[in-house]
Amino acid sequence: MTPTTSPPSELGAAHGWDLLPATERNLTIAKLIGAKLLSQFYLYIDGKEYSPLPHQSHEREKAEGLAAYARGEGWAEFSARHGLKDEWRESVEARLIEWPLRYSDTPGGGWDVIEAMRNQGWHIEVASTGDGWIVTLDDNDPHHGRIIEHGPTMQTAACLAALRCPWPNEKSPDAGAKG
Repeated sequence: MTPTTSPPSELGAAHGWDLLPATERNLTIAKLIGAKLLSQFYLYIDGKEYSPLPHQSHEREKAEGLAAYARGEGWAEFSARHGLKDEWRESVEARLIEWPLRYSDTPGGGWDVIEAMRNQGWHIEVASTGDGWIVTLDDNDPHHGRIIEHGPTMQTAACLAALRCPWPNEKSPDAGAKG
């Protein structure tokens, strides 16, 4: 997957948000809200995914130790049990796979986006319109306008609003300066 180079604010409904693959949409939102990716180590043999290991990113040593065991003293039992070719022995490795929560395509993910925006101090209203959903954001500053986004689902409206929301990592250096 090649991530888009467009800034988040340019990925709204008018700019093809719904045309992006779900994984790319979810990665964009995860980066925007500062969410950690989910992770799982997998055992790879001969370059192919073989099976999940019971380890996550913070358990790299354990996952690599298990792969080393399967390659080393555990190979005879492991290969016999799984019918593996002996020439694959040195190719056994533990690989970390990471992915974002499904923000853009599940209601639970949409509510996580809403909560992240609330944690930034935004007042948020979410409402069903009968033919979709509307998310309204307001920071109660009279100098700022409100952000209003419509979507066919709540999670789509939430993600579109998040794309327009000013996040701390997008603010200019003097955004918080007092005059």
